Amino acid sequence: PHKTAATCAGLGWIGKSGLLVNPLYGPRLSWATVLTDAPLEVCRTPYIESKCGNCSRCVNACPSSAIRDVNWKRGETAEAFIDTGACADYMTYTVRAFRKYICGMCILACPLGGKKR
Repeated sequence: PHKTAATCAGLGWIGKSGLLVNPLYGPRLSWATVLTDAPLEVCRTPYIESKCGNCSRCVNACPSSAIRDVNWKRGETAEAFIDTGACADYMTYTVRAFRKYICGMCILACPLGGKKR
């Protein structure tokens, strides 16, 4: 629901990694959703498709090969562009091996929002 709300609000699109990507900060944000009846301005430019284009950095960086190199379009489920089972299996492995439930290689690989080199 947070990603859907963010795309509708024009804050970003769903990247090939399944994470919400903001044009300025990339996938390096945490999201929350607030429901309100306050009179707020309606977003006139929601994201309805990915802006990742031909970039495949997250696809190439994924150690579980879970990212399918497919651009998101509104209405598609995560399974269309990411193998959530392969990702979960890898995360289970990292917990056993390193006692940490984290990977983040797709976040690190994204050129948006990273450090200027």
